[in-house]
Amino acid sequence: STFRIGLSPAGTSNFLISELMVDPESPSDEEKASDYSSSNFEYIEFYNPSDVAIDLADLRFTAGINYVFGEGDMTTLAPKAYGVIVNDREAFAQRYGDGLHILGEYNKKLSNGGEHLEVSDSRFEPIISVIYSNNDPWPANNEDEGNSLVFTNLVVDSDLNDPANWASSTIKGG
Repeated sequence: STFRIGLSPAGTSNFLISELMVDPESPSDEEKASDYSSSNFEYIEFYNPSDVAIDLADLRFTAGINYVFGEGDMTTLAPKAYGVIVNDREAFAQRYGDGLHILGEYNKKLSNGGEHLEVSDSRFEPIISVIYSNNDPWPANNEDEGNSLVFTNLVVDSDLNDPANWASSTIKGG
């Protein structure tokens, strides 16, 4: 673990999952021509609710997908800022535009029906752990609707595992 000047280490008090796009809408004809499947448009969005930039370099997923933040393109997250990790950068840019803060790419499809996602620090201590589902009482995302799961309580110590803190996005694509 390396301390980087001017940055706070990411932890439970300053790093949250804010959105999960686990079951995107099927590809358009143009997207199909680029040989994309719906899983290419998956993403996980994170939020820094603090007033200081945070260092993500020592974080990694220890459950769910395979992703090491230190190997990504961006290893910091500004105060009150969002960042995403995406399944496929080119597909993401084609569908959602290129104005979002992309931290990097992961290499495993998210489970549409639910799974355990966990982000841990350099000591492999979990700082984020959520088990999401597509079953009641979690917000439903009927197949191919293309709505994301949005965490509605973006404050420290909110329970990521409480389905009442999540909602289906009001628009397709999140």
